[in-house]
Amino acid sequence: MTRIDDYDYLLPPELIAQTPSPERDASRLLTIDRATGEIGHHRFRDILQFLRRGDLLVLNDTRVIPARIAAHRPTGGRVRALLVERLDPLRWLALLDSSRRLKEGERLSFGEGVEGAIVERRENGKWLVEFSEEIEGHLRRRGEAPLPPYIRRPEGATTADSERYQTVYAEKEGAIAAPTAGLHFTRELLAEATANGIEIAFITLHVGMGTFKPIACEEIEAHRMEAERFAIDDRSATAIENARRDRRRIIAVGTTSCRTLEAYARSGERS
Repeated sequence: MTRIDDYDYLLPPELIAQTPSPERDASRLLTIDRATGEIGHHRFRDILQFLRRGDLLVLNDTRVIPARIAAHRPTGGRVRALLVERLDPLRWLALLDSSRRLKEGERLSFGEGVEGAIVERRENGKWLVEFSEEIEGHLRRRGEAPLPPYIRRPEGATTADSERYQTVYAEKEGAIAAPTAGLHFTRELLAEATANGIEIAFITLHVGMGTFKPIACEEIEAHRMEAERFAIDDRSATAIENARRDRRRIIAVGTTSCRTLEAYARSGERS
């Protein structure tokens, strides 16, 4: 068994960037040569020098929904809501934060006449909320990007956050957190990769509540992650199988792509 404190390390808060680089691909890139152990320091736009013709890059095209939204109780008290899973057009699972205890049957106001009834408490601190109407359009108007907890925004997420907390290839809505490894790619960099003979395949994994869930147990094997939804379409599955057959490198961009590929390799299931 592996103790969680084996992974403790010091990360001074002042070294955590609170805003991204002005240019996506100008962020820093750390490399290590596995043969020699040599460590290199680069800019992300230099990544193409480490890729070669025939490589298959696998990227996650999930799109972050602005799932953090404020609500008010009938008493006027404020409730901070994070919508974590859509069950049907009107019902969502949500994390609700309030200074006073919430109750089943209570109705919350989300503005613009939109209300949500607290139906019941679910596991892992989630609540089932039933809305008076479909909420997606309302979220686009009034919701905020659910930034990671290490990014501090006392006044809430900004318009710039909403743009930079998406990959340039984000397409399928459903995530409550971005697949952050892909944030550094630009359209120009992807086009250059394709021109250099590097193949690109897209999978979809909607990052869920588990990415925000702290590890509370002492031994890491006892931690249970939340389930997430993924999908691999015909075109990407064919690209992956061809690369495996030809023994070409398959490079997962980030942990979400990696665990999707792992699930696919173990089960053969594509969703």
